[in-house]
Amino acid sequence: MVLREISKKRMLPVRIFGFTFLALGISLIVLIIYSMLFGYK
Repeated sequence: MVLREISKKRMLPVRIFGFTFLALGISLIVLIIYSMLFGYK
């Protein structure tokens, strides 16, 4: 695999995309754990 420099113009939307889905995934995990802990009564 050849690593080449990615231009900064292209890097910003990729970073925004990645961090958006990272935050979505973490919040989903938190919601699942919350529902497991406090959902069942």
